[in-house]
Amino acid sequence: MSDEAARAFGAPPPARPASRAGYWVGGLLIGLGVLAAVLWAIWGFARFGDAIDDLARVPVGDGGVVELSAGRKAIYYERFDAQDRVPALRIAIRPVGGRPLKIEDHSGSVSYALSGHTGQSVASVRIPRDGRYALTARATDPAVTDAELAIGKGLGNRIVRIIVGAILLVIVGVVAGTVLIVVTQRRRAA
Repeated sequence: MSDEAARAFGAPPPARPASRAGYWVGGLLIGLGVLAAVLWAIWGFARFGDAIDDLARVPVGDGGVVELSAGRKAIYYERFDAQDRVPALRIAIRPVGGRPLKIEDHSGSVSYALSGHTGQSVASVRIPRDGRYALTARATDPAVTDAELAIGKGLGNRIVRIIVGAILLVIVGVVAGTVLIVVTQRRRAA
């Protein structure tokens, strides 16, 4: 088409490059992903102290009765003087009026020093149903005093969920932001 014909029929205006807003929004998505990950980690670790506080506790030597829900539970040794050494323990747990449950070695090693408690994982047990359970522990060393057993949901899985959640939030933010930046760049180049 000639210039004269283009003027007569109203040629389309020259193409404008695509907006740069995609760069800003992409960068914002990346930043929001990182911010969300940081907030997730802060929130998760703040609640981690609550999880430690929520563990049921009995004194080593005397034992006690605790209320437990069904499922796998971790047993932690807590000592007030915060020594690293965990003494040899004879641990027993049974439903009140029932037969002893099988105590198993705890897979992995979880230790904590938070919320006024210092503990180390020592065993695990599968609780068959909600109810009251008698938990006892005797240290083979009679010098062990001022120690407790804490029992409840394992803390290791909680740590993994916090870390994996934060990593996923960063990945989602970076991928979404990068895709938007690349799409914007290609549109502007076309």
